[in-house]
Amino acid sequence: MATIGAKLPPQILRERIVQRLKPGAVIKLNARMNDGNVKEKRYVVLSVTAKTVCCVVNSEKNAFVQARPTLARHHVPMDASSHVFMDHDSFVDCTQTKTFETSQVVSDLMERTEWMLGAISLELRDRIVTSLTTSSTIAPNLTQPLCNELAKLS
Repeated sequence: MATIGAKLPPQILRERIVQRLKPGAVIKLNARMNDGNVKEKRYVVLSVTAKTVCCVVNSEKNAFVQARPTLARHHVPMDASSHVFMDHDSFVDCTQTKTFETSQVVSDLMERTEWMLGAISLELRDRIVTSLTTSSTIAPNLTQPLCNELAKLS
């Protein structure tokens, strides 16, 4: 996805970011991780309302995940060859979601427009939906609406 011009008036820039912030988008944000540390991470957007729900993208499966097949199978491979904005193959962690205030996400992306990275492929979308649908770590009443949103990606 091309970088949104930082020279645009703020209102137009905000509108363009809101248009692109939709299920299937890949964004980068600074966020507090489960260990309490703030890290720059990539996310696949699953749903956008007043809250933006995402899955984190990791460069690798850590030892904890690798030792637990039920978790490992829900780390969906994301190949760099199908996602030109990725430097290397990675994994979408579909064992949990991360929720952000959409207004804060938009504000952060207005400050760093280059962090609107692109969109996932339809093949990856289908693998994420399958993983979320069969998740044993996220309740079906939470995953189904997210899968419905992702299914709109075309």
